[in-house]
Amino acid sequence: ILSSLSGMLTVLLTHNLRNRAQLLRAGFFVGLLVMVLCCIMGVINLQAWDYNLTGVLVCLAVAFGVSMLTSVLISGVLPIIEGAFKIITPISWLEMADMNRPLMKRLQMEAPGTFHHCLMVAQLAEAAAEAIGANPIECRVEAYYHDIGTPFISLKISWTAPIPMMS
Repeated sequence: ILSSLSGMLTVLLTHNLRNRAQLLRAGFFVGLLVMVLCCIMGVINLQAWDYNLTGVLVCLAVAFGVSMLTSVLISGVLPIIEGAFKIITPISWLEMADMNRPLMKRLQMEAPGTFHHCLMVAQLAEAAAEAIGANPIECRVEAYYHDIGTPFISLKISWTAPIPMMS
């Protein structure tokens, strides 16, 4: 019961994860839930409060601390998991949306018109995604990069065959 309820709360709190701080916040609330459930279910004997205050406080701290430690570890290990299993999480999409990435900076400096076009398309894509229930972050990032090759590819067409002259 304890694992099921804490797992459900974790899923509920991390469903629309937009940054790593939300992951830590989820760990905090799950830790509180685990502490309360441990007290209710008798895992932590609150009646020992009178004669073993230290033991009860340690148990409460462990119940809370495990959830917080888990969220901190997941926050640090998440990039490794994403790379190993080739998973793109909402946090990955947010990192790709960073305008300080070298490719986005280059686009901004070398092709400001294309850069502005990508920003406008991203706003439209994000609004459309929200309207239909799609992933707005993913749509926004894909719109940022949809035209990325245009300014960097020079199309040089050389006509090697002569055009016949009409006399």
